[in-house]
Amino acid sequence: MNAMILVTVMVALSLPGVAQRMPRPVLQVVQTIGSTEEVACLVPVGKKLWVGLLGGGMVRWDGRRAERFDAADGLPGNRVNDCTMAGGRLWVATDSGLARFDARATVFEKAARGRFLRVVPGGEPTQVAAGGGTGGGTEDPGVLTATADGRLLHVRCGATDDDAEEAAPCRARMVRKGLPVASSMAADRYGRWIVGGIDGRVLHSNGTAVRLDGPVTAVAFSSDGRGAAATPDSFYEVLPGPLQTVRTQRRFDEQLADDGSLVRVKAPSDRLVTAVATWNGRIAIGTDIGLYAADEGRRTADGGGSLSSVAAEPVSLGGCPCGPRLSSVELFRGRLWVGGFDGGLCRLDSTGWTRFAGPDYLPADMVNRLLATRRVLYVATLKGLVTVDVQGRFRKYVEADCIGNLQGACPWHQAVPGVALDPMDGTVWVADAGAVHNVKGNRWKHFFRRAGINTSEITRIAAGRDVIVVASLDSGLLVKRRQDRRFSALDERHGLADNWVMDVTVGEDGAIWAATCTRGVSRYLGGLWTTFTTREGLADDYTLSVKEIAGRMWVGTLKGVTVLSEAGPVSLSAEDGLAGNEVHDAVEQGDRVWLATDGGLSAVRYSRSVFR
Repeated sequence: MNAMILVTVMVALSLPGVAQRMPRPVLQVVQTIGSTEEVACLVPVGKKLWVGLLGGGMVRWDGRRAERFDAADGLPGNRVNDCTMAGGRLWVATDSGLARFDARATVFEKAARGRFLRVVPGGEPTQVAAGGGTGGGTEDPGVLTATADGRLLHVRCGATDDDAEEAAPCRARMVRKGLPVASSMAADRYGRWIVGGIDGRVLHSNGTAVRLDGPVTAVAFSSDGRGAAATPDSFYEVLPGPLQTVRTQRRFDEQLADDGSLVRVKAPSDRLVTAVATWNGRIAIGTDIGLYAADEGRRTADGGGSLSSVAAEPVSLGGCPCGPRLSSVELFRGRLWVGGFDGGLCRLDSTGWTRFAGPDYLPADMVNRLLATRRVLYVATLKGLVTVDVQGRFRKYVEADCIGNLQGACPWHQAVPGVALDPMDGTVWVADAGAVHNVKGNRWKHFFRRAGINTSEITRIAAGRDVIVVASLDSGLLVKRRQDRRFSALDERHGLADNWVMDVTVGEDGAIWAATCTRGVSRYLGGLWTTFTTREGLADDYTLSVKEIAGRMWVGTLKGVTVLSEAGPVSLSAEDGLAGNEVHDAVEQGDRVWLATDGGLSAVRYSRSVFR
């Protein structure tokens, strides 16, 4: 299911009156790996269950085998927010678009661009009000979908007859504006809908609204037309007519099943139940740590009519166990290692994935940066530094070790955001939130205020042949040449685009590259600054990472990755097949480059071709 996706950018280089075969850069998505940790939605279809994952795309599970569909299979990114069946097709709402899947197809078809939070089946509301149907013939009845900017849209695609050469395009019609940020949504066959928001508001299609006692976790219509809404603490019956609510039962572990019934779920303690569905004689339960399932025969009545209890077992769907949002990726001893924003450290080898987390292996599960040397993997985390040697032994270095011993082998502040290899002497530079340390074996040399480190907002550190560079959120760059004893400021006053720097690297030519928060990426070479923004072809001015690979600069942004080279810029986003739009790190492995995104891992291939 890994269809290869090509994105090309033409470079406008020409000589008047001369026909040329112009080189152009090409990016190919060759593989994606998502997370199966956080379930967003469940849709039973026949004997199979579709599972939507916040960082792993869609999985079709038959009870034994899991078949994965992700950004390489037409999904607009791996970050799935919701899914539903409508008009005989599966519809999926993601952070980057809306897509649908036909049973006869092998890949998803993109229906709309944008950030979609919820999607439900929905006929045309105006036709329903007039007593009409939802459309005849082979027309798709469409869906109702809630966007991140508070709009409710009705999306319908054209006829898809077998005789048609191609499907007609999909179109969106505005139904309502000013919705809350939708945390749940439901519609019935008559075109009525209910939207629940994270602010506790419940809106009905008749225009009325109520506010509940907390974020709305689920809404549904029962067969008799009554609505139901749930918050973390209570269930409410939403009465017809002017919108009213009646609190029913106060429970903390109940969920609405797909048929509107109440199910008491025995999930792992302190875990969030995100979806419940009855399917193929089983009950499926989605949580923020994965999928659980139980035989319906084990569902016991609980004295409350449709209320019942289930005890479920975990289901393995594969995928990266470090969560959907990945902060860093590195190669160490031939194996791929990734760090998650809150999922710890994961290793991929021939046997599959292995996860290492706190407190046994890490001081914190938030990994900021990975660095591999020949014999050691360095893991910078929110609460300290960890090393992993070639024997797989872990060692922690934390701030507490330096209390009363400021010359010890330890960081001076809790958070360690950056680590870099010195190409000249093989030592490692470690940056904590407010100090810098040069590490050689077990000896640490500390640099603080007297050395010019005048910020407590360090974000990254980089080392070149002639320079050490520290990036910060408030002071731009701090630079130390080899012959210097102190770090000196290099900031907006000197031509840097923005003092808020997310990442920094030093190129092979000695140029300093700074990825800024909202003003693109700046290059400093020979005393001169050059800044690249969307005007020069950058995917977005909010840049997150910058790294040189094979003589080209890979710039991660909030809207994809851009590769800068002499051939011109080329970009790739979730709409083009990337696992996620936020690109936080990159590492080269053979003929591919792995990207750590907010939707999992993507492997892409850069090549040069000519116009034909």
